[in-house]
Amino acid sequence: MMWILSKKSSTINLAPNVVLAPNKVLAPNMNAHPCRLKKIHVVHTVSFINQVMCLVKPLIHSNLLNLLNFSSEGPASVVDPQVLPEDYGGPAPPVKQLHAEQRKNMEENYRDWLIETETFKTDEKKRVKKPSRGMFASLTSSFKSLDID
Repeated sequence: MMWILSKKSSTINLAPNVVLAPNKVLAPNMNAHPCRLKKIHVVHTVSFINQVMCLVKPLIHSNLLNLLNFSSEGPASVVDPQVLPEDYGGPAPPVKQLHAEQRKNMEENYRDWLIETETFKTDEKKRVKKPSRGMFASLTSSFKSLDID
């Protein structure tokens, strides 16, 4: 799986998002997807993105940093133009139409399942409770606080 993020309409006002997006948006989404993310291509970037990334690198997890690729060109430089939507210069239908088709598909084929999953609840009585005091309280916590005499 590969993500392509376009920064074509971005302005300098969105600069804080460069710092916040990798850790607050991309990392949780990467963990939520059932398939492995191979690359994240950010296209239409500004010319000084490498300088900005030098400042931001210490704040981004190394696994995420290895996935990021920046390009000042469009998405056609990253993937085959034949698979791109019309909005990005490809022959496929526009993004709005693709979104509408996918939404219709979800509503028709997965409506009952989505409604059913809203009723699922956890039984908190069956949840294993951690002891808050006593001799075994430290065993349930992490080994970072393990003291050896």
